Amino acid sequence: MAPLNESDIWINKGIGFNNLGKFDDAIKCFDEAIKINKEDVNAWYNKGMAFGNLKKFNEAIDAFDEALRINQEDIDAQTNKGIAFSNLGKCDEAIKCFDEAIRINPEHAAAWQGKGMALFNFKKYGESKECLDEVIRIADGWNNKGVTLGIHGKYDEAIKCYDTAIRINPEYAGAWNDKGLALANLGKYDKAIKCYDEVIRIDPEYTNAWYNKGRALANLGKYDKAIKCYDQMISINPEDIGAWFSKGVLFGTLGEYGEAIKCYDEIIRINPDDEKAHRNKDIALSKLRG
Repeated sequence: MAPLNESDIWINKGIGFNNLGKFDDAIKCFDEAIKINKEDVNAWYNKGMAFGNLKKFNEAIDAFDEALRINQEDIDAQTNKGIAFSNLGKCDEAIKCFDEAIRINPEHAAAWQGKGMALFNFKKYGESKECLDEVIRIADGWNNKGVTLGIHGKYDEAIKCYDTAIRINPEYAGAWNDKGLALANLGKYDKAIKCYDEVIRIDPEYTNAWYNKGRALANLGKYDKAIKCYDQMISINPEDIGAWFSKGVLFGTLGEYGEAIKCYDEIIRINPDDEKAHRNKDIALSKLRG
C-alpha cells in the first residue's frame, strides 16, 4: 500500500470529524486538503457532504460542482447534488442530477430513489412509483446474487450482497432473512438471530424467520427459547407441521417425551399419513415407558 500524502491525511481527518458530527471541523480539514491540491475530487466531495450535513445545501452544491468539474462521471457527487437540490425544493434541478447519475450507472439505486422522491414531491405519482420500482428491482438483484453465492457455499460473498440489498432497502425482510441463513451456515448463530429479529420487526408474521431463529437458538443450546419461536409459528398458523415437528424434536431432546408426543399427535391430526410423526411418536412412547 502506498503511503498517504499530506492531502489524504487531511481528508481522512475530515472524514473522522464528519463521522463524529463535527462538520465545521471536517470542512476545515477538507479546505486544508484543497489548499494542497485543488484538483482533489475526494476533498471537494467530502466537503459537499459536510455542508449537506449542516443543511447548507447551496454550499454543498458548489462543492459537488467542483468535484464534477474534476470528474464528470463522479456518480456520488452527482447523486448528492441532486439530494441537495431536492432539499432546496428545486425538484427540476434535482431530477436532472439524478438522470445524469442514472446515465452513468443505470443500477445506481440511490439515484433512482432520489428521482422517485423528487417526482413524488412534484405529485407525479406514477413516474415516482416507476423509479421506486427500479430501487426494488436493484435490491432484488443483489439479493438473488447472494442466494446464488450461498448455494455454492460462498457465504461471506453472499453476505456482502445481502448487505448491499439491505443498504438499498433497509426494510427488505427477505434480504435480512437470507443474510441470517448465511451467517448460520458460518456458525455465527448470534449474528444470525439479530438478522431474524430484523425480519420479525419488519413483518411479525414472517414464519420462516421464526423457524430460522428457532433453529439458531437450538444450535446454541437455548431450547426453551427455540420452542417459543415454534409456538409463535403455531400461533400464526396452527396447521404448520414444520413448527409442530421441530417443537416435538426439542421436547424429546429435553427429555420431555409427554410434550413431544402431544406435538406429534397434532401432526397426525393434520396429516394422518405422516410417517415421520408416527415414527417419532413411537420413539417418544418407548422412551416414556423406559
